[in-house]
Amino acid sequence: MPATIYPKLCEATESIVFWLPSESRTPFELVEANNLRADVSLRENVLLRPDCFISPRGQGGASTWLNLSTVDGGIAAFIGQVLDLTVKVMRTSAPSQDRSMQAERSHAIDQLDGRRHLSDALEHLLTSAYRWGLEAILRSKLSERPELLPAKTWPILELVGRPGRLRSVRLVSVRDKPLHIPTASVSKVA
Repeated sequence: MPATIYPKLCEATESIVFWLPSESRTPFELVEANNLRADVSLRENVLLRPDCFISPRGQGGASTWLNLSTVDGGIAAFIGQVLDLTVKVMRTSAPSQDRSMQAERSHAIDQLDGRRHLSDALEHLLTSAYRWGLEAILRSKLSERPELLPAKTWPILELVGRPGRLRSVRLVSVRDKPLHIPTASVSKVA
């Protein structure tokens, strides 16, 4: 997980917990799984450790692996599709046979001029996916009403560029759920 996303995920944790009643107790399952204190409210636990849901087994820090159980699966799959299609359409060299799929994807993205545009958009999407996943976990553990939490939005992502160069990335969110599962498509522009 890039260090630049770590503070954004901590902020997302705090904002989700803010939407819950301040007296919400910390559920026992979350105490054990995330090394939290059972004798204080969930809000107090998050104020003490805003990274408590980010990393597996409660081991936080900016250079950590993201606990994927707190990430919305649909958006995580969408991010993977975006990466795969970006590599397929914008790569400048043939794939290497001696690399894993993840290593090849990473190498191809590293070769793109303007990849920071993609990175910024994907960080925003990953933060949103984390927010929605954490919201679902907390709602189920605390039996909270959905109207107490912020509404979910769905991404539309447009990449503009040509092989080797990503000129721009536009990310828009819509409130209404699409009629189909989010998919990604990438078009080349001369």
